[in-house]
Amino acid sequence: MTQTLLFTSMLLFSQSDTDPAERLVRAEVLEVAKGDLEKAMAEYRAIEADEKAPASIRARALLAIGRCQRKRGELEAARRTFADILARHPAEKETARQAKGFLEEI
Repeated sequence: MTQTLLFTSMLLFSQSDTDPAERLVRAEVLEVAKGDLEKAMAEYRAIEADEKAPASIRARALLAIGRCQRKRGELEAARRTFADILARHPAEKETARQAKGFLEEI
């Protein structure tokens, strides 16, 4: 399993830095596999701020920011982030559903 994650992350990091979906996956590798919340959050924030990125990817990046904030114990910031998803991305049904679930948990 670890070898698969390493190979996947090496493959992902060797690809283009411009595709928002690829950047999101790389940030998820930083967050989940490597546990580097700081770097992951920086990448998630960059994706969320990228006006050229599809709304679905931007919403997922915002959800990931809230998830990282929750992991760091920044519960009020996480609440604001999840509420922001519901306000700004209501059309992204699955992401909004997850944000609502996280809000109910914290």
